[in-house]
Amino acid sequence: MLRRIILLFLLIVPLPFLSSMYQPGHLQRFIIAGAIQGGLIGVAAWVLVNQRRDGVAVTGRRESLVAAGLLIANWAVTSMALNMNAPPRGEAWLKTTLDQQFRYYALVVGGLVALGGLSALAARLRDAGEGMLSALGLTSAVVSQLLFTLLFLSLPYATTARFNSEVHPGDVAQWWPAFAAVFYSIEIVQRVLLYFAMILFAASSWRTEILAPLPAISLISLTLLAGLANLAVHIPPAVPFVLPYLTGVFLLGQMGAGIRTRPSTS
Repeated sequence: MLRRIILLFLLIVPLPFLSSMYQPGHLQRFIIAGAIQGGLIGVAAWVLVNQRRDGVAVTGRRESLVAAGLLIANWAVTSMALNMNAPPRGEAWLKTTLDQQFRYYALVVGGLVALGGLSALAARLRDAGEGMLSALGLTSAVVSQLLFTLLFLSLPYATTARFNSEVHPGDVAQWWPAFAAVFYSIEIVQRVLLYFAMILFAASSWRTEILAPLPAISLISLTLLAGLANLAVHIPPAVPFVLPYLTGVFLLGQMGAGIRTRPSTS
């Protein structure tokens, strides 16, 4: 019963509950609220993984713990950006420049943490005998995160320059349309690579029995739905990082259930 409650908590945490806590110009209070949420996620994950049934040991426990811990920590950081709501425009952006820089730094740091988790998962998959899919998945994830880092480290500075040039009525940043076109084109490639990586990791985790069929199929389905949704609307950049987070939750859930995974071939 306790395990189900904890799993439910971890599955609803990605919802933007902290959005009501953010007020422009009061970043410190918001960071404290985010730290509390991250602490609750950590405690829930620790309790979940220690709720093993019948004392069944899980093969590759240490490696799986590292992967799951990093994948879950990714959302504790990345969700801060999502909970700051949509970025403001014009004067409102210029008055909250520090807030906006924090928003995009949180995205980049969270993405790098997620990449660390996927790297640990790829190592676990290789040990379990699944080399090809995990290697392809990791390569896609690395390239995706490289593009993501370049895009979202530059975006706040470019946006500030744009609004500074438009502070007077009638002024227009002539370079902005070209920058935006290149930015969104690269972002499409970045997201396709991320979705591709998540499908490969879910499939290889299923093949090696590191994940049970239901969570693996759920991850693949959610990834495909996210990709289809991207064709219709522009999904906020933080949202796709829910997929690595859920991967981490499912890994811990399976470990907490005491399910044996396929032994390492090394």
